[in-house]
Amino acid sequence: MSIYGVFRNRSNLFLSLFFLFNFSLIGSQLLLRFGGYMDSHPQLFVVTEFVHFCLGPLLLLYYHQIFRLRLPARWPLHFVPAFLFLIYFVLFQSVIIGPLNATNYLRVPNHATVVSLTSLSLFLYSALIWKEISAYKTKFKNLKLNIDFWLYLLVSIILVKGVEAIMVVSKKLFFNDRTPLFNALYEPFFIFVETVALLAVGYFGLKEANTFRLEKLAGATETKGKKQLVTQEEADVYLERLSTVMQTDRLFIDTDLDEKKMAKAIGIQSYQLSILLNKYLGKSFTEFVNTYRIDEAKRMLLDSKTSKNKMFSIAMDCGFHSESVFYTNFKKYTGTTPRQFQKANIEAS
Repeated sequence: MSIYGVFRNRSNLFLSLFFLFNFSLIGSQLLLRFGGYMDSHPQLFVVTEFVHFCLGPLLLLYYHQIFRLRLPARWPLHFVPAFLFLIYFVLFQSVIIGPLNATNYLRVPNHATVVSLTSLSLFLYSALIWKEISAYKTKFKNLKLNIDFWLYLLVSIILVKGVEAIMVVSKKLFFNDRTPLFNALYEPFFIFVETVALLAVGYFGLKEANTFRLEKLAGATETKGKKQLVTQEEADVYLERLSTVMQTDRLFIDTDLDEKKMAKAIGIQSYQLSILLNKYLGKSFTEFVNTYRIDEAKRMLLDSKTSKNKMFSIAMDCGFHSESVFYTNFKKYTGTTPRQFQKANIEAS
């Protein structure tokens, strides 16, 4: 998939932002606490709090994209607290209190209040995501979520950050100069924990490329010797996933694509894919795939960047095994040959 294709898929965008924000958070903490930037670049403090306000919403939206493939109608409102903090930071810390420096920004109770709010945000979103997962499992009792470890690990990360925020407030209010050992160890400890957690999740994500899919519980709701059918409610979910893997991930350009691969991509069994295509779309697997391939071929034949390509190249780029198969199917679906289609449409334009 191209980089453009990756970021057209909003679930990948939300996950990418989640990791980018986490690593920027770790970087800013290292610079502020151990790089000597606390006094020279106090603006870095904004990164920590802004990221904390954004992590919960990003993970919630990522969840919605993975499971429901539909964002909440007013999803931008989840980021309002983060931008309210930016306004507070600019107006209150930089203008009213000013000049901006570490002493002013870390003043109690101002900073303690902000950190308490970020902690509350992280805990609330963790609870909300856990509730959403439970609701999804209840709704689709015969579906197995093959993302448990991954998603729960991501939620655990923001929970750890919530605990860290509580410790920051506790340090400011109760332990400030009374426990030097606590003050010296708590920041390096949490930076270490966050780094290890992110590296572990990143490794797991690269290793398990097909982690995010839904699978039927083997025999959970099936009677012995009887295959599980696809309900209308489940079909709606799978059809949206099917549309995504075909339009965004462009699965149809795989020349070796078969029912097994497509079924795996959307998390169902091959026989259930056949039911889905025949019952709900009225097409066979071959007809369904070739529709996408022919549409792509028509686009390439009329696109100035690819219109002069050899027919063999266009056939391969659309997912056909050979030029002859491409010609046969193109004429079957359009009633004309590729060159005749190209000539007629170019002359008409």
